[in-house]
Amino acid sequence: MMHWHLFFLICLLATSAIGCSSKSVTEAIDRAKEKATELSASTIEKVEEALPATGKLEIQGDEMIAASRASIQLHDVGDGRPRAVQILTYKPGPNVGHFPAVCVHGVTDASSLGDLVGKRVPCELFIQTQPNGVISMATFEQPIDVQFGSIDPSTQIMSVTINSGLLHRSDGSTMKINGGSVEALLKEAGQ
Repeated sequence: MMHWHLFFLICLLATSAIGCSSKSVTEAIDRAKEKATELSASTIEKVEEALPATGKLEIQGDEMIAASRASIQLHDVGDGRPRAVQILTYKPGPNVGHFPAVCVHGVTDASSLGDLVGKRVPCELFIQTQPNGVISMATFEQPIDVQFGSIDPSTQIMSVTINSGLLHRSDGSTMKINGGSVEALLKEAGQ
């Protein structure tokens, strides 16, 4: 869409510059390009401001895992059972549809996401990079420590650090991770 604006400005300036010197036409085109660039930057900035935060996840290791969204939620099933904290890079359901699909799951005594700030929780970690692909996992027998950082109240994003460890894979191989970082969007239970 922005390309049409640039094209329009160049055509307008070019037609109004008929009879002008080559230097004038070049200057007019350069001004049109500058204006189009300013409009594009302004539009991108406004769109970024209007879009809700979605979070992100990056895990370094044998393979680089990067997801453009991440959310965190605290589940309380009641009946005296412990609460669970869960970080997902996809919307739960029968069809994941978004890869890499990463799930971090840990048991905690925290009663809110705010109570997790500064805490370290041993967590299960599951990673699937493509549909029907191999699943890499750290289970409750050999969990990965996850450190929960601060919460930005303006964006409702929590910073999280995933420690290093060895993941076992569904094909019998292993995958080493050197740690990772998450900016997870806070979600209320049931969202």
